[in-house]
Amino acid sequence: MRVRAPLHSIDARGRFGSALVFSIWKGRNYAKQMTTPTNPQTARQMTIRAIMVDMTRAWGSLTDDQRLAWNSYAELQTHKNCFGEDVRISGFNEYVALAVLAGDMGGTQVAEPPITDAPGSCADLIVVSSTTANGEISLVWSDTYSGKLDVWVAGPMPAGRKASKSDFRHKMYVTEVTEAFDIDGLVAGGLYELKVRVLLANGQNGPYLKFRVASGSGF
Repeated sequence: MRVRAPLHSIDARGRFGSALVFSIWKGRNYAKQMTTPTNPQTARQMTIRAIMVDMTRAWGSLTDDQRLAWNSYAELQTHKNCFGEDVRISGFNEYVALAVLAGDMGGTQVAEPPITDAPGSCADLIVVSSTTANGEISLVWSDTYSGKLDVWVAGPMPAGRKASKSDFRHKMYVTEVTEAFDIDGLVAGGLYELKVRVLLANGQNGPYLKFRVASGSGF
């Protein structure tokens, strides 16, 4: 640890044992409890990491024309950052991102950029809370999609609190032909937030629809 003045007055940086970390942010001194970053090792996370490594290597095996096509594709795509602003990412990142989604849901990882439009939202999707003792949320829809529904769940949430990005956990991929499915194993009466989007087999994805509903309590 390095201290260049009385502690808490001017400049302290580094860590104190395994308890505190001192630094400067935007010109202001601060101290915080030292924490060790987590490195989850679930089967799905390991699979996704393996796909990312494979696709990073595969990018180098593409032809110059293929990489140029991905860069051109990327220039036409927009994404939202954490501030809700439109941003663009590189052709390499588009290639890897679509490949990860495609591989994760058992779809096809493609070398050529998509020529089809990205899917829209599943606008006809309806969330119906059931009344089972175990806690269950039922989703139904009527349209037929060419891909799968990608379902994320956060909760149970305290009343009055909105879920943040880090609260959501991936729950399941559901093929469109089922036209209905249940999310079970939830806390009965617990308040949950859902995010659902359409994914095509090549990894193209539509916007999320968000729902807030209590499980096993009805409306």
